[in-house]
Amino acid sequence: MSRINRQRGLGTLAAAAPLRRVAIVQARMGSTRFPGKMLAPLGGRPLLEWVLRRVQSARLVDAVVLATTDLQRDKPLVDLARNLGVATFTGSESDVLGRFAAASAQHRADVVVRVCADNPFVDGAEIDRLLAFFAVQDVDYAWDHASAYRLAAVPAPAALAFPDLRFDVDRPEHLSELALLCERAGLGLSSTAAEVVAAARASASAELTV
Repeated sequence: MSRINRQRGLGTLAAAAPLRRVAIVQARMGSTRFPGKMLAPLGGRPLLEWVLRRVQSARLVDAVVLATTDLQRDKPLVDLARNLGVATFTGSESDVLGRFAAASAQHRADVVVRVCADNPFVDGAEIDRLLAFFAVQDVDYAWDHASAYRLAAVPAPAALAFPDLRFDVDRPEHLSELALLCERAGLGLSSTAAEVVAAARASASAELTV
């Protein structure tokens, strides 16, 4: 899931200067349900590498930043990100919002794309679509669910509008399911969101007919 928000007070600068768009990926090793999942392998690559490389493919993003904790156990995530050319920010494990806000400030973000690292199939093209949508809206926040605030709900393309499908990794069995899907459908780092959804639907349909 990707979400976008505009830093307050900067909206009026849009006409004067280009807004700096920063994608911040939140990740840590200390998951209670699946410890160490960020380095768990999927198709021969760590889960976090999938996320970072796919976010890097977004053409409208000016910078990609990994926001993690300053704990020693999260240092391998920092090393992985830096090896991929991704900037990093570390902060207190107990202050998620503070860590995110500080990462945004450090990298001079006018527009922030918030990316949770649980979904290895985040699509750079969809991030671009969301940013393009956001650019023409007078809103502070863009997401795919409406709520009370000055925001815009982003309609999903028909090829992606299947909310019953899940691709996030919360438990080891979820990663095993995605690994099997990748193997059967030949999915990889360059697979589009539409291709991933189509493969998942085909797999679900095949299981129902067995």
